[in-house]
Amino acid sequence: MVGVVIKQSAFLVVITSRTSSLENCSVDCTLLYDNPDMSAVHFINQKPITFNSQVSDHNSMNVELRILVLSSQHEDMLFRIKFDLYNPQREKIETLYSEPLRVISKADSGKKKVRITKSTTLFQTTPSRLSTSTQQTKPPRLPCSLKRDSPPLPKISQRELTESEKENIIQTLQYQQTILKELSQQSSTNPLTYPLVETLNIYLSLPQTQRIPQLLRFVSDLSPQESMVINELLQTYRDYKKSQ
Repeated sequence: MVGVVIKQSAFLVVITSRTSSLENCSVDCTLLYDNPDMSAVHFINQKPITFNSQVSDHNSMNVELRILVLSSQHEDMLFRIKFDLYNPQREKIETLYSEPLRVISKADSGKKKVRITKSTTLFQTTPSRLSTSTQQTKPPRLPCSLKRDSPPLPKISQRELTESEKENIIQTLQYQQTILKELSQQSSTNPLTYPLVETLNIYLSLPQTQRIPQLLRFVSDLSPQESMVINELLQTYRDYKKSQ
């Protein structure tokens, strides 16, 4: 399950324990990338997450969080929040990880605070120094109500080139020097070849690594009729070369 939170808006997480007292305990929160390494989100001046915690009773702690400065490129990424729990002697007693979260800039429904419901499993525990009686086979259920995912962006349709078209492009590249030479010789007597000679000259001025991508983009925008004309021209040229 992927939860959605609003950047710079507060949301509440309630950490509970059925077997251990949380009185006088503290928590540290870290924003992580949702990747196999679970690496922390780097920052220069301002931490990407702030939090305030308060123990509401002996086995419950409220943590109010805000995710702050994230660039626009992060809006399509998933994150997790790590909660490190410490006893009064600052000894780590437990580590919790949230399920994946997506951070958005604006709320769809206008609500600014994301609260928690008991029906949502948001955290999973890792082995710690707690007694075995406190370990759970399933992630603990914590109160958390998260907004629905934003609607997916529309996919941009793009026509895939056929194998025949790709082969024709490669052959065109192989013949380009010969064609250019012949057209250059004809340009003095046939003005109709001027635009084509100019286009080929511009194309040949590109670095070698940019020629095929540029030509692929050009061919992908051709209409079916234009593609047919190019195929006929290439076939005529092949037949001519075979007859030599």
